[in-house]
Amino acid sequence: MFNFIRKFPDTALINGTITYIKSTNCKRKVEATAYDALQQDYKSACQAPRIRFGVLAALYTDDGHELLGALVIKGMGSDKKLAATLAADQTLHTFAEKIKNHAELKDNTKAWLAWTGWCADVAANLCDKSTSNVAKNLIAMKKPADYNINIGHLQQLCVQRIADACDIILTDEFAEHALTMPVTAAKVLSQPTEKQLPVRMSEDVTVQMMMELGFKINDTICAMKKEKDAEVQTLRINKMEHGKINLLNVNTEMPEVQIDLSEFQQKKWKNITNNVDNTVWYGYVEENCHHFSTSNMQNIVRSSAVIALHNAWNEETLVANGVQMTTAPRAVVSLEKFSVGALVLAPNTQSVSMKELKDNDQTQMYAQTGGVFLGVTTFDSKLHAVVAGSVAPYVKKENCRNTRNTTLIPYWLVEVTNTEDVANMRLTMDLSKHVIDANEPVIKVPLIKNSKALKAGDKLVLFVPAPASLNPKPPLKKQKTKKM
Repeated sequence: MFNFIRKFPDTALINGTITYIKSTNCKRKVEATAYDALQQDYKSACQAPRIRFGVLAALYTDDGHELLGALVIKGMGSDKKLAATLAADQTLHTFAEKIKNHAELKDNTKAWLAWTGWCADVAANLCDKSTSNVAKNLIAMKKPADYNINIGHLQQLCVQRIADACDIILTDEFAEHALTMPVTAAKVLSQPTEKQLPVRMSEDVTVQMMMELGFKINDTICAMKKEKDAEVQTLRINKMEHGKINLLNVNTEMPEVQIDLSEFQQKKWKNITNNVDNTVWYGYVEENCHHFSTSNMQNIVRSSAVIALHNAWNEETLVANGVQMTTAPRAVVSLEKFSVGALVLAPNTQSVSMKELKDNDQTQMYAQTGGVFLGVTTFDSKLHAVVAGSVAPYVKKENCRNTRNTTLIPYWLVEVTNTEDVANMRLTMDLSKHVIDANEPVIKVPLIKNSKALKAGDKLVLFVPAPASLNPKPPLKKQKTKKM
């Protein structure tokens, strides 16, 4: 314990963890091997101190603490899990700053106990989902044991604990992740003969039922099916009450239209809110800026890029449905119709490299086997290109002893052309002139979206401009000659 505290001498984290452990009345002994594992260095400028103290709190208080062995704790710093660990630590840090900046909560012990408990739940959940105390909440809310708990659910539980203890709701950022009691909706007939109104005792639960169906206020929606040659109407949910949903046309100022909640139960509408977002980036601000060590600066840029890439994997981009991939030759083919911008591909990779650029070196913005260009930065007055490395496709053969599973990521398999008219896919941003400050790196991740409407059988062809020189050698000045 002494060596661990000496390595991470954060007074606030130490005192907060001790207070939290005492408040739970748990009396356990943590093995020295666990403390040794907690002291392991991560391959990153950020060492995730909040996650480490969260693991320590979980070792003393979590119901499944025996699953938090040394190997599991060390695994949080592995190449596979490091990005998720750093991202979680950043979320914990951001929320702690909200508490510090709140006039009524900054010195409130109950608020900090709730935050420390959240750290323990997040750390336990990252190590092994079977450990987290959140299981108690799942039982209380009648959720299945394999319910996919994420950091959003855990933060919302922390917000609720603070609200219950201090009567203050600190943030509603993750309100959509609230664990609610299950709703058994009325059975929907394929051809209902009468209107179906959601009735649950005497209270109106329209909003709650809509959230369970995947919709909330201000979501953008469109009809699942439309008449042939009819224009697609994009609508926004404006109000939900008494079994009625009020919709506004996004593109016009037409009056509201009102439909029954039963239409959402019958899956006549789909949520397209995420389809309009085509920019993903991650900004990192180092608390102690202006490093002079080249290795520290390189680690900051590399770890920021890894986290940015991880943040680009959301529910929309993590799995690309509706496409078929081949490896010889590398190609991606659409299996269904896609309107412009509806097909989104993300570079699911954790590999980031930095290469020094010599005079007139040419850098490709994207290559199937080279990666995607993220920008340029400077180390020791030398220009370097920052590149997210591509993931080689792999198809596991039957009876193969290799433990690696089939890996096919469509982002790295699309065909490339430098002829714009031939292409039907484009990168969502041009980073050819993006400069990354090594002390305060802002990393932007280009996604791939379809620039033309696609139909079943269309091959995906990405437009990539010809390689450009990012470090041109200045031309020689002509000497002036005197006339005789």
